[in-house]
Amino acid sequence: MFGTSVWRHGAIYGVVVVLWSMNGFSTGASAYAEEAPEDVGIEVTEPEDGYIDPRENRDRDGNAVGLNEFTVRFSGPVELKVSSFTVDVTGGRPPQIAAVEPLTQDRTSWRVRLDGPIPVGESTQFVFTNGDAFVYTFHPGDVNGDGVVSAQDQIALLEALDSSTDDVSRYDINRDDTVDAEDYETLVSLHERVVGVDQAVCCYFLGMCDYYLLEACPPPTVQIDCPCPGWGSGS
Repeated sequence: MFGTSVWRHGAIYGVVVVLWSMNGFSTGASAYAEEAPEDVGIEVTEPEDGYIDPRENRDRDGNAVGLNEFTVRFSGPVELKVSSFTVDVTGGRPPQIAAVEPLTQDRTSWRVRLDGPIPVGESTQFVFTNGDAFVYTFHPGDVNGDGVVSAQDQIALLEALDSSTDDVSRYDINRDDTVDAEDYETLVSLHERVVGVDQAVCCYFLGMCDYYLLEACPPPTVQIDCPCPGWGSGS
């Protein structure tokens, strides 16, 4: 069971630590409309149950973005309705089910659209009429899914870029449907915004200066006085 999330700035590595209390979800969507057949339940969801979305929560125009739809495959035919799910959140405004759409002729796979993104920094639980449930969490910047925004997330993304991954749900930080170097730039910028530049160090090497969420600059860079002479540009 999840509870209200608390964001706080940590002193070590300039991290944001996510703490979970055990007060439970607050309910947002309508109550169950009808019972599902006893022999029909949820087989799989996309994203999968437990997914943590580490991507940007604002587009370039400053508009809120995030996970606002998912697909569900059932073990048998279902006549899904917008009232077939209850939506609970650990905090913030619960998104409402806006529309449902069958994806297969046998009506076992459905797309569910929400009226907005799941809330930032919280977990959102979707409960089907038979009690089957799955949870999604929105933690921008938490690439490795450990509940903490830190330099380890930057390392995880760099390793993913080195392996030429195409996992956009985890590594496409800027949400342009491509995993590339721009996602790293977006992640560092996102970490600045979440943690604060005052908790970062400025590291310089060969005419380039970047912010790092570390106590010391990684070699071969050297620490200089912040702010950087220019974001990603020469000094």
